Amino acid sequence: MAWGGYIHGKNLKLVPGKTIVQSWVPSDETWPKGHESKVRFSLARTPRGTRVTFTHSGVPAEHVGHLSPGWKESYWTPLRKYLAAK
Repeated sequence: MAWGGYIHGKNLKLVPGKTIVQSWVPSDETWPKGHESKVRFSLARTPRGTRVTFTHSGVPAEHVGHLSPGWKESYWTPLRKYLAAK
């Protein structure tokens, strides 16, 4: 669960140090019934650390516009700030 229980999901594929694939479903009825999106984190070593390639697929078209900036604002910007302080 995430966002206070708003998002429910499950791990579909876990490959240590390489891949995380999850299905995500919001708990309200704003998405079509039974619709799941997939989130994929691919990890690759680089000379300076780790590169994370992120894909969120299967999002209903009417929700893409607010989810994309939300990822940046709520996840990637805070994570970058946190890691820069280390």
